[in-house]
Amino acid sequence: MAKAFVCLNFYGHGDPAVAGLPATAAPFGAFFRSQGRIIRRGATLRAVSASRIGCPQVAGKKLAVFDYNAALGEEANKALPAKLITGEIAKCSDEDQLFYMITGFSSGGVTAIHVAAYLARIGAKVVYVGLSDSAFQRNESDYLMLNSGVRADYMKNYFQTLENDPKNPEIHDAVAGFTNFNLDDRMDQGSDLHQQAVIIGNDRMCDDVIWCYKNV
Repeated sequence: MAKAFVCLNFYGHGDPAVAGLPATAAPFGAFFRSQGRIIRRGATLRAVSASRIGCPQVAGKKLAVFDYNAALGEEANKALPAKLITGEIAKCSDEDQLFYMITGFSSGGVTAIHVAAYLARIGAKVVYVGLSDSAFQRNESDYLMLNSGVRADYMKNYFQTLENDPKNPEIHDAVAGFTNFNLDDRMDQGSDLHQQAVIIGNDRMCDDVIWCYKNV
């Protein structure tokens, strides 16, 4: 019986029009405004993606990669996981051993947590969950930092805290249960801190995903 891996990648943005849709709805290179900040996606952020991961050949294993825009807001994030798993992803063979790998950057980190927690609740096997400078919102999704509900073999969180401010509704920080990597000492404070952390985290998550696929 082959091992079937499903990798779900969630892209950060601030556009309700594409929330929860496949990432092709917002092509690489498009610009989005998020919390008063313009961030460039695609190659600039080196997002974990189907095109970047490619089709590594591993005997006895197969890999399907899906790229989605993050859901926005607590209600949408809670509704999205069941919709995804019963949609396109359901086409993955039920006869194989099915393993999930999940990544998310910026607002996509929050969506990644909700999806991973949903999979844990239904008893699915989650191998890896990676977060890259997740954008938690005060009094909305910040509770996830204390109790994410995620269970996976490998749980990694890459983040910076230098732009955290009580006046800013967005928080980037450690998440309980994850192996946390604070990138503050890697930041150039003359540039966009969030974007820098996202790029470093995305690079590391891509390596993590490929390692898990080859070694689990």
